[in-house]
Amino acid sequence: MLAGSHLSWTEANRVAEKSVYKEIGARIREARDAAGMTMEELGTRIGYTKYAVSKWEAGTRPISIEALKAIAEVLRRPISYFVRTDMEGLHLYPKFSDVLTSLNLTVLPVYGFVNAGEPAFVMDHVNEYVTVPQEAVGQARFAIRVRGDSMVGLGIHDGDLLFVRPQDDADDGDIVVARVNGEEYTVKRLRKRHGKPPVLESANPDYPLIVGEDVRIVGKVVGQFRMM
Repeated sequence: MLAGSHLSWTEANRVAEKSVYKEIGARIREARDAAGMTMEELGTRIGYTKYAVSKWEAGTRPISIEALKAIAEVLRRPISYFVRTDMEGLHLYPKFSDVLTSLNLTVLPVYGFVNAGEPAFVMDHVNEYVTVPQEAVGQARFAIRVRGDSMVGLGIHDGDLLFVRPQDDADDGDIVVARVNGEEYTVKRLRKRHGKPPVLESANPDYPLIVGEDVRIVGKVVGQFRMM
């Protein structure tokens, strides 16, 4: 193409679409190599030819939602693994939003580690963005990564990704992200007491209750993800 020339809208969409499929193809190849599986073996497992797998990995053939879901299952990866990107990428590739919608995926900002232990200074800025299945996050609008073991009794472990719906109140027994003393954040179970300030309760007997007037609910945990 000559310098200074411009792509038509249709041509630009084609370029964007190719970029999306190349991204997905690279993820398929990466996961297949990690599983020690050949293209022929993967194709056989999902009912396609080696040629089809080769074209998908090269990004030269569009892949259907059904085929991508089958590949994700065989390679034991979440489907979000194959379409992960960042917000800049979404701006670069307008067609990517269509792929996310068709795959029923959404993008959430992830804040730094929030302690499942003693409160810590976090959530000053977004650390990353993750692409996750919409059904896993519900009405969540952001995610946090957990540090510590104070909530292991409820199956929340160090490094887990928690999906959070912003709200300034919650019911007794809900798992919440709370701001303590105006600037520290923690993940705990909310306990309400009639006529008294709320209590933040751990799910590990090694950690004491957090009691105080200055406890503000930031959001309710509505989902969880753990990389295996």
